[in-house]
Amino acid sequence: YWVHHPKKSKHNIEDDDFVHTFLASHLLHWLEALSVLGRLSDGVLFIRTLLHTAQAS
Repeated sequence: YWVHHPKKSKHNIEDDDFVHTFLASHLLHWLEALSVLGRLSDGVLFIRTLLHTAQAS
């Protein structure tokens, strides 16, 4: 999933970067799609991964 790319690339997550822009525009759409696919729990894990990546930056 795309969530792992910033971590693997050592990209610093910052305000107004691509991750922030995506989440601001599409977080609910993304969570809805995961829910339809029966993968909403993955979304929670992905958000935790993003938080840990952002805190490490």
